[in-house]
Amino acid sequence: MNKVFISPGNNKLGKIPNFSFPPIISCNSSAPCTKKGCYAVKIMRYSKEAAAAWLRNWVFWMEDKHGLIDQIHLWLAKNKPKRFRWFVSGDIPNPLFLAGMLEIADWFPKTKFLCFTKKHHLFKEDVVIPKNLQIIFSMWPGWNEGVAQKRFRMAWMQDGTETRVPKDAKMCGGSCESCSSCFLPGPDVVFHQH
Repeated sequence: MNKVFISPGNNKLGKIPNFSFPPIISCNSSAPCTKKGCYAVKIMRYSKEAAAAWLRNWVFWMEDKHGLIDQIHLWLAKNKPKRFRWFVSGDIPNPLFLAGMLEIADWFPKTKFLCFTKKHHLFKEDVVIPKNLQIIFSMWPGWNEGVAQKRFRMAWMQDGTETRVPKDAKMCGGSCESCSSCFLPGPDVVFHQH
C-alpha cells in the first residue's frame, strides 16, 4: 500500500506534482512566518484534505524514514514528471531527508526539482546539489539567516518593508506551470506576502 501522498498540483503550481509536510512542525522555528503569516496554516484551515494529506506524510516520515523516501522514488519512477516541487507546505526536516532529496534528484536526471527552504543551516559547503535540483532560500524582512551563504538564490518575501532585494530579482507572476523559471538557474525571486 502506498502511504505517501504526492499532490498532482494546485492553483499556483498548475499540474506540477509536489510533496509536503504540515507547516510549523517541520519548519525552521526561527523563521518569522512560524509566528505569523504562514500561508500553509491558512490552507490547512480551509482544506481538510490538504491538512490530512500533509499530516499523513509526516506520520509516515516519523514511522519509517527510509520507507517514505523509497515510496517517493517509486512514485517518480512510475510517473516520470518533467518537474517536481518539494514542500508547498513544511520544510526539509533534517539532513537524512535532504540526503534522500539529493539521491532522488540523481536518480531522476530528466526531472527538474525545486525546493524553497528556510532550513539554510542544512546546506553546509560540502553538500553537493545535483544540477536538476534548484534550492532557493526563503527570506523574510528583518530575518538574516542564510544571507551570508551566497551559493543559493533567495526568494524574498516583500511586504513593503524588505530593502535587500537585488535589482535583477524576478517578480513572481503567480503561475509556476506557465513560468517555470524557478526550476532553472537564474536570479533571486520576489513574492508578495500571500
